[in-house]
Amino acid sequence: MFNLFFKKEHLAEKLIYEYINALKLSKENFSNALNACLLSSAYCKNFDFFIKQTHKFESKADDIIAEINNLMYGKVLLPESRGIS
Repeated sequence: MFNLFFKKEHLAEKLIYEYINALKLSKENFSNALNACLLSSAYCKNFDFFIKQTHKFESKADDIIAEINNLMYGKVLLPESRGIS
């Protein structure tokens, strides 16, 4: 029953956890990219792959944060952002 009343809040919470996960994956791939070059004396063949993955997850995080902003400031969760005084 309460899920009906807090549907938007649950969606915001879900999106925040997705954002945190995307940031975590981005950090891990960036760390892997650095380690690929630092630990091997040969050409960093895995570096490009990890950098592309890092960019992909950073992009996903940006998309999620935009969705969170739209949800929060779209006059749904923060009524004081409506400009009514």
